[in-house]
Amino acid sequence: MKKKRIVIGNWKMNPSNLADAKKIFSRIKQLSSDVTGQLVICPPAPYLYALVSSYKGKKIAFGAQDAYWQNSGSLTGYLSPTMMESSGAKYLIVGHSERREIAGEAPDVIAKKVLAGVEAGLTIVLCTGEKVRDRNADYLISIKEDLRECLKKIDKRMMAHVMIAYEPVWTIGGREAMSPQDIHGMTIYIRKVLTEIYDKQISDATQILYGGAVNVENVTDIVKDGEIDGLLVGRDSLVPENIIQIVTVANGK
Repeated sequence: MKKKRIVIGNWKMNPSNLADAKKIFSRIKQLSSDVTGQLVICPPAPYLYALVSSYKGKKIAFGAQDAYWQNSGSLTGYLSPTMMESSGAKYLIVGHSERREIAGEAPDVIAKKVLAGVEAGLTIVLCTGEKVRDRNADYLISIKEDLRECLKKIDKRMMAHVMIAYEPVWTIGGREAMSPQDIHGMTIYIRKVLTEIYDKQISDATQILYGGAVNVENVTDIVKDGEIDGLLVGRDSLVPENIIQIVTVANGK
């Protein structure tokens, strides 16, 4: 049986109001009737429960864009993994490059979030990727160290609830993705690192996604030659026709 690829749509801080979020999601629901493969929508936290409550199907799941590592406390403005789970999230994005850049999240913070998310029953989408590609390939060392640090609280058993999203930072927000051949090379490298941290069985079983300027124009080539298990999509996930086309192409239809 052909393996189905997961597509995760990260809406980031969009759209600007709940009414528009409902309109976008309503159209996605309408178009998803013939979709095979798993589509996950990660809306802004204030919209999550409303969208979850409006959907009774099984082809679309929901995720949270971030969460703190504690489940309660004097933490004004923070949201916990258990809150996200109780609002209907099944997935949790952790360590996105924008969180690292804007909020200054370091690997030790991300490691706590990964553990807290797993313990809350969520599937973790752990993001990693280099800011630049240097000629000496030092970025490979930085990715290895980042994965080791971000996964340091996760044992083999817990890895069943973690997937890795490789997102080269220099592609995010642009229109040009990394070449499929380079994506393939990075999936091989990440699996090598996972084998060193855990073992080959864990490495082979872990889903590796690609994120960074994924759109309807390049998804065919990425899927054909990138050897990835799924996609993390930003801008095009807010356009119903585009995200549905990406899911369709990713799953060979």
